[in-house]
Amino acid sequence: AYDATRDMLVVSTSASAPDGSELCLCYGPLQNWELLMYYGFCPESNPHDRLTLSLATDDEDGDVGAMQQVMLRLRCIPTDHA
Repeated sequence: AYDATRDMLVVSTSASAPDGSELCLCYGPLQNWELLMYYGFCPESNPHDRLTLSLATDDEDGDVGAMQQVMLRLRCIPTDHA
């Protein structure tokens, strides 16, 4: 939490840590825009980064969903969403 009196960020731990020791923070499974927006950085490689695409096709048979699935698979784009 930010301590305005001391003008510093205060990090509390649930376990004891020696003075001057390095503390590592886990930011969780955030996308790059979230890391940049809330923490001021984003890594080059981030397994949690996502890009959402909307696809529309004109299929004479009316089976648009199947065509989209084929297009995504051909481009190795995962279709499973968490």
